[in-house]
Amino acid sequence: MKTLKIVSILCFIFLTTACTSDDESPIDTGAAANDLVGVWQLTEESQDGVGKVTLEGVTINGTITSTSKNLDATLTITENPNTITAAGSYTEVITASFATLSRTEEVEVNLDNELNQGAWSLNNGVLTLLGGAETLEVNIIQLTSTMLRIEIPIERDVIIEGTDVSIDTTIKMTFTKQ
Repeated sequence: MKTLKIVSILCFIFLTTACTSDDESPIDTGAAANDLVGVWQLTEESQDGVGKVTLEGVTINGTITSTSKNLDATLTITENPNTITAAGSYTEVITASFATLSRTEEVEVNLDNELNQGAWSLNNGVLTLLGGAETLEVNIIQLTSTMLRIEIPIERDVIIEGTDVSIDTTIKMTFTKQ
């Protein structure tokens, strides 16, 4: 029962944390700041990753995946001054599987809670969002005149109800320019 509760808590954590991680996707180091300017409609969001839970000294490895539906969110990026504003929401269908336990939940996500809003800078394909309490680094995987693909790596160790939980996942988002 304790493991099932932790799987539920993990689903929430994967939606609300962001830090850094090593990711295998190539970063578009040629992405130019002026190409980012515009209004971008979210067309896809997914997540792939792993988690480790330690229960009574035993480590259980697991997976985390998600897809999205009911996408109604935009990202507005301006230059001079460099500002970013996120608005709208989507439903994330997230599945966490640990040992023989698997749980799928649908969670309503507000894009403005996922991405820092405020000032931004771009360096070698890494979009740094400076709003909010923490700086968020977003990898630009592909940027064209009509499409923006980003990845937000997440790596965090947390303790939940006395249980060590290690998270290593990547949120992937695709936007189309309006």
